[in-house]
Amino acid sequence: MELEQEVKGLLIIGFIFILSVVGISIFILWNKTKNKGLLWFIPQLLMLTLCLYFFVNLINNASSVSIAMISEENSLMMGLIGISWALSMIFMTIGLFVSLNNSSVNIMKH
Repeated sequence: MELEQEVKGLLIIGFIFILSVVGISIFILWNKTKNKGLLWFIPQLLMLTLCLYFFVNLINNASSVSIAMISEENSLMMGLIGISWALSMIFMTIGLFVSLNNSSVNIMKH
């Protein structure tokens, strides 16, 4: 996939910045509450990092994959991105349910 030269670097820098802010926020919240549900957000962030890795591979594969196999490689990368994203959403959902079950307000009883 062809992109402007600086797009990949900006994407990675932006991702690292946002991931750092979210990671620090999760740590601060966990440190204050000791809510174990917040720990489920760590694998979510790892899965999102894996999504970024696969996406960077996708935008770099034009120079590393033969032209005959480029569509197959793109399809594989898109599939891996989708699976990683789906797993991140599952971890986030588990984290939400566990966090709410551990909190003083139990949403499941309402």
